[in-house]
Amino acid sequence: MRIKITLRPRSSKIIIPFNHNDYIIGFISQILKSIQNELRYRNDFRLLPFLRKSFRFFTFSRIMIPLRKRIETGFLMKCSKVHFFTSLIFPEQLKESFIEKIKNSRLYLGHPSKYFTIDQIKVIKDPKFSDTMKFKTLSPIKCSIRTRFRHRRIVKYLLPGDKQLKERIREVIIHKYRKLFGRDPKEKAFDFSIDEDYLKSVGGPDRIIRLITVKNWPSKELKIKSFDAHFTLTGNPELIKLAYETGLGEDNRLGFGMIQPVE
Repeated sequence: MRIKITLRPRSSKIIIPFNHNDYIIGFISQILKSIQNELRYRNDFRLLPFLRKSFRFFTFSRIMIPLRKRIETGFLMKCSKVHFFTSLIFPEQLKESFIEKIKNSRLYLGHPSKYFTIDQIKVIKDPKFSDTMKFKTLSPIKCSIRTRFRHRRIVKYLLPGDKQLKERIREVIIHKYRKLFGRDPKEKAFDFSIDEDYLKSVGGPDRIIRLITVKNWPSKELKIKSFDAHFTLTGNPELIKLAYETGLGEDNRLGFGMIQPVE
């Protein structure tokens, strides 16, 4: 299920931080926990395993700001509304409850006086999936491997131009399928190919790299290298659909890898 959430700020001059992933993670997780608690209260345990998967396998976009001014601490809104998308695999029986809880929620930006109310919610119809589709990112893709550097293991973030990128993206989507469905896909073909014309139009690979800060402990922050792109996915339509529903690459629930089809 993919939905577009339109937000209206409490005050007219609200600043949206450059790195706002943590606030959206908290917003979505709080709603999922609320539904989980209700099921437990009613002793309705049938859907809990599916809901736990929703906790692990969801993604969301950055906040889209139609009119803004860049300042030192973030983007000063110069418009009346903003929006973002979220996507997750969700039990059909709980979709109505999920949407209703979003309607009655607020998205806070780190302070009780800085929040958005929900102006509108729109369920996005799924595209028709095929074995070759073009996409663009709504949030940057994170992909990494563990490697050795000077006798110690470090994380290497894979970016356009890295030879391991395609295979790592394929490994991650197959691993996700296995976790969700308890088996391997019948067809494992899955290829990621950057749109070279797009790369040229933006000025090369360096122009699409994003450094995103997320909290990995209550008092610590982690800076993650990721990238935006236009690209083509080819292979098993079932895997392409999964990438659309839950994100491409790693750490989708932290706000990485949300994608949207382009003509």
